Amino acid sequence: MKQDQSYDQLIELTVKKLSGEASDAELQALEDLLTTEEKKSEYDCFVNAWEKSANAKGILNEDIDQEWNRLNTAIQNEKSSSGFNYMKIAATITILIVAGLTAYFFWNEDEVQIIATEITELPLADGSTITLMKGSKLAYPEKFEAGIRKVKLKGEAYFEVSKDESKPFQVITEKMKVEVLGTKFNVVTGEQPEVILTEGKVRVNALGQEVVLDPGQRATLSNEKLMKSINSNSNYQSWRTKVFTFENSTLQEVVKQLNKAYQRNLELGSQHLNNCPITVNFDNETFEDILQILSSTLDLKVNVSGDKLILDGEGC
Repeated sequence: MKQDQSYDQLIELTVKKLSGEASDAELQALEDLLTTEEKKSEYDCFVNAWEKSANAKGILNEDIDQEWNRLNTAIQNEKSSSGFNYMKIAATITILIVAGLTAYFFWNEDEVQIIATEITELPLADGSTITLMKGSKLAYPEKFEAGIRKVKLKGEAYFEVSKDESKPFQVITEKMKVEVLGTKFNVVTGEQPEVILTEGKVRVNALGQEVVLDPGQRATLSNEKLMKSINSNSNYQSWRTKVFTFENSTLQEVVKQLNKAYQRNLELGSQHLNNCPITVNFDNETFEDILQILSSTLDLKVNVSGDKLILDGEGC
């Protein structure tokens, strides 16, 4: 099990490095993994095949079958020269192109693994749609088993599941299992996992506990206790819809939601601004337009410091 986890981590970190998405901490984590000859060999094989598969962003007009054959040839050459079973981590550049260059796809034996490099909408063969938050990872079998549709998630995603009573849909996370027939819901994994239901009905299991959610309810796992409550967060889908409703919200909460949805680094320059109340709605506005509205409403200035945007002034 530990070997599988380190293997998955190696793949994820290597992809982020090669695509320029890795943070300093992730680069250090990758370096820490490459302490054995086996891991170094796997890493070198992946890099070589990646480079030989040519520039992914420059092949949008090529025939997809031709591109897959070219990548497969590179992988087989690496496999022959190194003895490493590289088909386990074959980067499917063809599907990456279809997805609009927003995610990296891998085959790990019979499993497809996806790492979203930006917010990515993924249609499944059964008619379901999954929207992945940037940095999230999804895994599912090339072909669903008879009687079950099962996917694994790390990060955050919104699910629109097509109804099929003969094949329940399951979302497996590190700490929770969500089972549905046909519905719409949001799942967050990590230290504070939660499920928020939009439509239909879902069953959530965690640590031997179970709750059933109706629309407008949420399940959270805190201190090893699974709890059901009314969802009070009207912006839980804003990261994908760009629709926000703030009613007497603090400016600190507004900034948090905007950074998540637009993947920006907006900060408040003074602590006294944190609790400034604001009531406003945004409907698919650009980040720049929203920033202009906030600064004008609260009489704030926007300062730039590297990749940071800092809102500062007297405010409320």
